[in-house]
Amino acid sequence: MKYVCLGYFDEAKFAGIPPADAQRMMEDCFAYDDELRRGGHFVGGEALDSARNAVTLRMKEGKVAVTDGPFVETKETLGGILLLEARDLDHAISLMSKHPGVKIGPFEIRPANEVVNQMFAERAAAVGKPTKNTICLWYDGGAEDAARLYARTFPDSSVGAVHRAPGDFPSGKKGDVLTVEFTVMGIPCLGVNGGPVFKHNEAFSFQVATADQAETDHYWNAIIGNGGEESQCGWCKDKWGLSWQITPVALTKAITDPDPAAAQRAFQAMMQMKKIDIAAIEAARRGGR
Repeated sequence: MKYVCLGYFDEAKFAGIPPADAQRMMEDCFAYDDELRRGGHFVGGEALDSARNAVTLRMKEGKVAVTDGPFVETKETLGGILLLEARDLDHAISLMSKHPGVKIGPFEIRPANEVVNQMFAERAAAVGKPTKNTICLWYDGGAEDAARLYARTFPDSSVGAVHRAPGDFPSGKKGDVLTVEFTVMGIPCLGVNGGPVFKHNEAFSFQVATADQAETDHYWNAIIGNGGEESQCGWCKDKWGLSWQITPVALTKAITDPDPAAAQRAFQAMMQMKKIDIAAIEAARRGGR
């Protein structure tokens, strides 16, 4: 689920912080945002200018009135918006409780309205400009079901336009789904119900970076539990034969450790696994330490 995190701060108090300290605080915030990105949790964000530069639109006597101040003085003002992907509210709270921005001011966390946002996505797909590069994936009749599984499983994923046959054709009937526009973790895709001729294989896969074991388990179980099958080294296949790499960030760091011996131990541990066990990878990386 998506969560909107509204960050508040006291402008006067922040203005009194020494510039070097303020810069360090901002760098800490950016670094944690990068960590959220690597884990697939950071969907987007915007910093806001001072409320002193804001205007307000209101309906007055049937007309829109613009107010540019004065505004009610409040100690804390909205300073930024962060759009977060999390499993549930507890997960969102856990992620944002570690954000350095909490030291500057409170965060208000609200669930995004998934129903309305899905309507936005469908409208955007219908009227928006076509992307220059779209991944086209071949299915034997399961394109829409696959797209909907991906959309409810992975962050920044949605189903757009579903195109149906306008009339009967040699391998199908009027109304059958021909193509499905969807997005997987921000990547535009087109599912084509092309029949049984061509099959998916490991030459193409989606790699999903995960932040921890809970997230690794969540994605792995979603794929395997919906008709998929396990493979090796963090790889699995979904019900339609498409390959997925569920890859913890900890694994990537371990097998690229500057210490060649540590990297080798982690790599050998990975080679024995199906789903990645982060604790076992870290133990192998440490060796006897």
